[in-house]
Amino acid sequence: MILLSFLSSLLLFGQSDTLAKDTIPVSKNYKLDEIVITSSRIPKPIKDVPVVTRVISREIIKRNSGQTLISLLENEVPGLEFTQTEGVTNNITFQGMGANYILILIDGERIAGETSRSNPDFNRINLENIEKIEIIKGAMSTLYGSGAIAGVINIITKKSTEPLSATAGINFNGEGESKYSLNLGSVIGKFSADGNIVLRKKNKYFIDDYSSGSVKDFEVEGYDNLATDLKLSFNSAKFNASVKGSYYTHERYNEGNATTHDVYEDAGVIFKSQYKPFKTSIFELSYNYDNYTKFDMPLDTKEKDKNYNNEINNVRLNYFYTGLKNNSITTGIEFYGEKLLTYQFSAGGSESAESGALYVQDDYKISEAVSVQGGLRIEGHSEFGTNITPKLSAMYKIGGLTFRAGYAGGFRSPSLKELYTNWSHMNLFTLIGNRNLKPETSNNYSFAAEYNRRNFNIAASVYHNRLKDKISTIWNEGQDTIYYSNVDKATVTGVDVNAKLEMGKNVILRGYYSYVKDLNEASGKNESSVRPHSAVASIEYGFDALKGNYAIILNSKFASGVTYYTLNSYTYQYAEVRNKPYSIFNIGLKGSPYKGVSFYTGVNNIFNYKPKEISFNSYFTKGTTIFFNLSINVESLLKRQDR
Repeated sequence: MILLSFLSSLLLFGQSDTLAKDTIPVSKNYKLDEIVITSSRIPKPIKDVPVVTRVISREIIKRNSGQTLISLLENEVPGLEFTQTEGVTNNITFQGMGANYILILIDGERIAGETSRSNPDFNRINLENIEKIEIIKGAMSTLYGSGAIAGVINIITKKSTEPLSATAGINFNGEGESKYSLNLGSVIGKFSADGNIVLRKKNKYFIDDYSSGSVKDFEVEGYDNLATDLKLSFNSAKFNASVKGSYYTHERYNEGNATTHDVYEDAGVIFKSQYKPFKTSIFELSYNYDNYTKFDMPLDTKEKDKNYNNEINNVRLNYFYTGLKNNSITTGIEFYGEKLLTYQFSAGGSESAESGALYVQDDYKISEAVSVQGGLRIEGHSEFGTNITPKLSAMYKIGGLTFRAGYAGGFRSPSLKELYTNWSHMNLFTLIGNRNLKPETSNNYSFAAEYNRRNFNIAASVYHNRLKDKISTIWNEGQDTIYYSNVDKATVTGVDVNAKLEMGKNVILRGYYSYVKDLNEASGKNESSVRPHSAVASIEYGFDALKGNYAIILNSKFASGVTYYTLNSYTYQYAEVRNKPYSIFNIGLKGSPYKGVSFYTGVNNIFNYKPKEISFNSYFTKGTTIFFNLSINVESLLKRQDR
């Protein structure tokens, strides 16, 4: 109800002739000329992209400085939600689908490793080093291959544009987390360098858990975290090249009086090059190597014992041609290899798989009002043979309205864990992989409408995803063994609405609403824990004072309750689970009292919401906490002092 009233007020404000006189042009506010790359792997204005694309710009990231990547995505992307496993590892859902169906990229490249439930390790991603984030809604397997069924989230890192830049940051919050960051950059002629390092530490804390009928202390584990990378680039009129190396380590303080800690490490290299022999032709070659490892580390000896290693190698050659009138054609060939070692395989062994693909996509601008995008991917897998994935999208613009509609096929190859696992869980049951699994396939249909009028923007989208040969787990008759199997079909239908209104120069109202109907049935019982309704609303008031710029920001998040069923591994009976709805309200003050110095401070969860029952679908919070973030741009500060 809060959000419906909010959206109604937006519509009324958007129709105000008095307000329209004082607003700034829409291109400045809503970035219709924003250049995006994820939808076609070649830069294009977002207004000419037929697929539904959301951009979290650098301006938005700066406005939300002090947040985590997870809270930023939740507040900015309709239909995206995070939950936590035991308060430690983060589980993402997007448009009603889990991590297996969402492709997370950094600079257009896949990342290795997982924490739990097939989720990537989000702790390795440094928010301060992100230039922008591009989100594609719906299947993108034509360009990106396996796993891109619900959508693609492409995190694009910073690239220096100044001769010398340096930014230092410090952050504290009431949940026991502290963060220190340093970003450095330099451009000298055709060469540039970008580096960053982030240190994070979180102390454990306890919250009350009433799920057993009586109150118990539930421990949210702490950690130490270091992430760093360095990128070197060369840029000229016809040839560009870059190489980036990264390293990450994370020590997890296991709950209780543990004598062993979990340690996660990653090391990777990304090489990219572009050659433009003619005005209408571009060749792009890239190579991505990523190696993610988990260890057990006894606290007395500090000698790490490896129990998991995921290694990926990805080589890709693209060719872009723009020589045909109103056409831009993307063609490519790709090789992907993956190797996995885990204690869940027999004798702790390793397995591997390879795939190769050919793909083509044509973006055709028929007129200023009409554009279409079509593509096809043919992929061969070492285990599953050949898969063909098509897509077709169209866009029509009239006045301030833009309509987008599309169909896209998607697929997901079974993971190495699903194929080869042979693991006994404390002699209670055994989890067995299945080499006869078939790839999951999907058919995604979408329609979206967007309206822009100077200071006002509203967009709505409807999507329907039909999944075939969904991989699930089933029990044997003896109830002592679980097998992976293609047993289910699933459908996901949803609606997203988001709106933004700028009232003069000082007030910004923003909000979104998302509805998801996720049908994931087994034995007539719905096992999906996706909350069907979610909403976010915020108001920002900016003002000048004491020769500085400031803003007060109030935001709120609502998630509905959900009822689903889980299978008891002991009784082999389904049990009903009810997760209650919740609302979170935050308030903050951000400001820049001097050029080059900015801060963001405030109170999270001002009404002290705490979940009564702890599960993987709970919103983990200590209750009301304060936070503080300080950022110093050294170059800007020095320039100010020189004046």
